[in-house]
Amino acid sequence: MNRVRLLALACLSAMTLTACGGGTASTTGSPSAGPSAEASAAPAASATTGAGSGSGGVTASALCDYLRDELPALRKAPGEIEVMARLATGLSGWYDQRGGVPDGTEIDTLTKEQCADVRTEVLELAGVQSFLQL
Repeated sequence: MNRVRLLALACLSAMTLTACGGGTASTTGSPSAGPSAEASAAPAASATTGAGSGSGGVTASALCDYLRDELPALRKAPGEIEVMARLATGLSGWYDQRGGVPDGTEIDTLTKEQCADVRTEVLELAGVQSFLQL
């Protein structure tokens, strides 16, 4: 069982590092799309995360529906590490399909507004107090 947890943690760590460092390559081939371009894009993205919507047009309602649908599988997970890994990979893919990037603060804000009960249960299953900890 420890090997499974170690593998899940390694996968989670690799995905986190990939998500954090994956923005240096540009799809347009422009060499100037490095960290400074990402830094200047961040304020614009957070400015659009107002009432009930997040990056890539993710809405609180859609996010809550996704988490609600994930609850049965999360409840069956053998431990907190597995729940964390499933959440991290699932949220990453779900946001990616919508053109967004998962952000723990944004997920916390959207779920507190729309589905506090679902948020509480998901975080309890993962053994964390915030989506920032994933």
